[in-house]
Amino acid sequence: MILHQNLTSPVQQSNSSIRGLMNIRRGLFRLWMVATLLWAVAMGFLWWDGIERPYMAPQTYIYRAENDTFPDLYHVCELPHPRLEMQFDYSVTLMVLVNPPVPDIDHIKSYFTEQHVDTRAVEFRQKRLMNIGGWALFTVVPAICVFMIGALLVWAFAGFLRATPRA
Repeated sequence: MILHQNLTSPVQQSNSSIRGLMNIRRGLFRLWMVATLLWAVAMGFLWWDGIERPYMAPQTYIYRAENDTFPDLYHVCELPHPRLEMQFDYSVTLMVLVNPPVPDIDHIKSYFTEQHVDTRAVEFRQKRLMNIGGWALFTVVPAICVFMIGALLVWAFAGFLRATPRA
C-alpha cells in the first residue's frame, strides 16, 4: 500500500506543475487588478484638483463707455479712478469707471457676461475634459504596460516547463 501512494505517473506530475503555473497566473492577474485599482485611486487623488478646478489665468477687463467695449488690462495704459471692480466666475474681473456714474450697470454686466464670461466657461470645460483625458491616459497606459510585461514573463517562463507526453 505504501508503494501505491508514492508512485505517480509522469503525466500526473506534469499536470500538477501545470496546475501550479495556472495558480501563479491567476495570482499574478489578481495582483495586477489590485495594483491597477490602487494606481487609479492614487492618480485620481493627484489629478483631482486639476479636474475640479483647472487653472485659468486671471483676466481683467475695463469698460470703455465712449465706445461700449471691454479692452483687457494689458491694452490699457492707465486704470480709471475711482472704479468699481466686479468679480465674475472663471477668474474674470471687470473694472468700471464710477465717475461720472454709469447709467445701467446691469446692462453692462449682462453684455460683458455674454461676450467674455461665457467664452471662458467653454474654455473651462475644455480644460476640464483635457485633465480628465490626462488622468485616463496616465492611469490606463501604465496599467496596460505592466499587464503586458507580466503576461510576456509568464509566457516566457512557461516555455521552460517540461513538455507533457501525449497519451
